[in-house]
Amino acid sequence: MIKLMIVDDEDMMRMGLATTIDWTEIGIEVAATAAHGQEALEIMKRVPVDILLTDIRMPGMDGIELIKEVKERYHDVECVLLTGFGEFTYAQNALKLGARDLLLKPTDPTELTRVLSKVAKQRSDQKKEKSRYAQLVLSRYIRNPQEVTREELTAVFTYEAPYAIAIANSQEDINKEGVKGCIWTSNHQAVFIVEGCNEPLFEEQCEMLWELLKKESKIQTLSVSKPIHDVRELPTAYQQAKIIHEQQHLNGRGIFYFSMFQHVDMDRILNDIDNHYTHSITLNELADKYVLSSSYLSRVFKQYTGRNYVDYITEKRMNKATKLLKETTLRPSEIAYQSGYSDPRYFSQLFKKQMGTTPSNYRITHQK
Repeated sequence: MIKLMIVDDEDMMRMGLATTIDWTEIGIEVAATAAHGQEALEIMKRVPVDILLTDIRMPGMDGIELIKEVKERYHDVECVLLTGFGEFTYAQNALKLGARDLLLKPTDPTELTRVLSKVAKQRSDQKKEKSRYAQLVLSRYIRNPQEVTREELTAVFTYEAPYAIAIANSQEDINKEGVKGCIWTSNHQAVFIVEGCNEPLFEEQCEMLWELLKKESKIQTLSVSKPIHDVRELPTAYQQAKIIHEQQHLNGRGIFYFSMFQHVDMDRILNDIDNHYTHSITLNELADKYVLSSSYLSRVFKQYTGRNYVDYITEKRMNKATKLLKETTLRPSEIAYQSGYSDPRYFSQLFKKQMGTTPSNYRITHQK
């Protein structure tokens, strides 16, 4: 619904404008009324307004001055001025200030409906276009923060902090236009910004989104990041939601929060690796052992150690091999086996790639 504010110092006129027309029929909701310009500006600080319908003559701040103030503070608000015939020339100043139209008093309901209906459609189209652009900027930023400037981001980001990122998984496509906060959809998935996630209301907000998605599509899971307070944390929040979304045991239905799964005992996992790295243990096997998805473990492993799993294992094995080369007289093939490599030739190739020399030459250079 397009939000309308009616401003007129005459109570009967203000009441009549608010009630004699079926505003909902033309997609408009009377969000507020005010008796003068200053009151209107105060209300607009807390109530979103799309269209301002104001009388020209009011005590204190008149309609022209009000339109000037509104256009300076709220560029997107459309303004329509009510004016008497004798004030029409003065009223035309409103058009120079950016007012959309003028209406003569006494107001004809049919003409008022026609004008406001037209303005409402224009405002609705503007909001849709702005929303599409905002979604584009946000999706670009979340996927690759370097692509979007701080100015671009703050210009389109209108969500109330704290907020969280949620990824929905459905059995069918999700209508992006049907649910507030949807940034993009792809392959039965959708990404949302859930706003107003203060701690007592966080799960309630997510439950509301879940219920709405149940009506819109065959929703299966909703994976939610921790709440954040800074727009610059959006990419991190997206990664949190993505990690939960990729968990292989999320086969049922429901809402899953990052805070439920973030406590992976990496010290225990690394200790396990330290005791078994000379054996053939893959990331998939390790993930199965700890009841995690391999993609999730891979992501958390790199965050924790700064290296991927293969590089970490290779470094451990190379350290073992160099120690044996320096401190024993074992043949390189035997050192390969003891370091976790069943193929001595592959071990020699990898050793040279990692250390810049062959195992035999390394021994000559470093053995005491």
